[in-house]
Amino acid sequence: MLLALVIFIIYYLRDSWKEALTEVFRTSYITLGVIICLAFGYYVIEGGIISMMAKKYESEFGLLDGIRCGYYSSFYRVVTFGSGSGIAEIAYLNKYGIQGAKATGMTLIKYILHKITIVLYGLIGYGIACFTIRDLVRGYGWLLFIGSFIGVGIALILILVTISPWFSNNGFRLVRKIIANKKVWLEKCDALELQVNILQEEAKALLKEKKLLTIIFLNFLKLSLWYLIPGVVCRGEGLTLGLSIILTSISLMLAGSIPAPAGYGSLEIVFILLFGKIISKTKIISVILLYRFATTILPFLVGGLVTFRKIHAAEG
Repeated sequence: MLLALVIFIIYYLRDSWKEALTEVFRTSYITLGVIICLAFGYYVIEGGIISMMAKKYESEFGLLDGIRCGYYSSFYRVVTFGSGSGIAEIAYLNKYGIQGAKATGMTLIKYILHKITIVLYGLIGYGIACFTIRDLVRGYGWLLFIGSFIGVGIALILILVTISPWFSNNGFRLVRKIIANKKVWLEKCDALELQVNILQEEAKALLKEKKLLTIIFLNFLKLSLWYLIPGVVCRGEGLTLGLSIILTSISLMLAGSIPAPAGYGSLEIVFILLFGKIISKTKIISVILLYRFATTILPFLVGGLVTFRKIHAAEG
């Protein structure tokens, strides 16, 4: 799937790569500085969320610890194509004295709230687009509807799994009936059910502390920083910052409904579809490359430094 998406992107933009790369390297220092600040700001807020949740278990876990944890997780997200970021975060929290089960529950609930916020943000963006920039999304109505439907479905399932023992218990009971004769799968089901129980305990604790709305607000804030990046790249070329937020929020929601590791390939496809009516192919490539630099490459490099320091400290 990922290979097919990459091939399509390269073929579709085949005539624009050289010019686009030249334009990327000519990006002004001011524009690049703003993009880097937005990327760093995202992880400051992410670190604040991690710190806020971790303080319940470790009072000395500060903002800088949370920022380093966020970058550490991002490093492993790239290395493992998205599959190892949660495990890395759990391991990082565990090194700070937070027990494995509690770190697992905290990481799961943070991940779910992040995903739910992406869907909510995308739905808000879609609603605004339907009333204010209808011409830009015309022709993609069914795609947007199906993507929104899938996004809402995923969000509802995540919410029900998080807060409803009845839903999860009946779900696991059904799964066990389906895989009744497969011992390996039954063992995996037992392990997953344990994770869900931990998740639900963490969710109860979070609701009691009334931090849920604060974390969702912070998620909206941190995502807004990333959503501004296309507008910064295309400053003065027809893509306003408001329009950038709307289209990028829709893009991330739709990309989440396409099965691709860590959204690689799927996000680029949606960017091409939605931004293609406003900016040229050359500019789309610039947006994609600089967006990936800010949201993937830069966090990976900083996360690599954090990882190296942790390994060096452990060996010392």
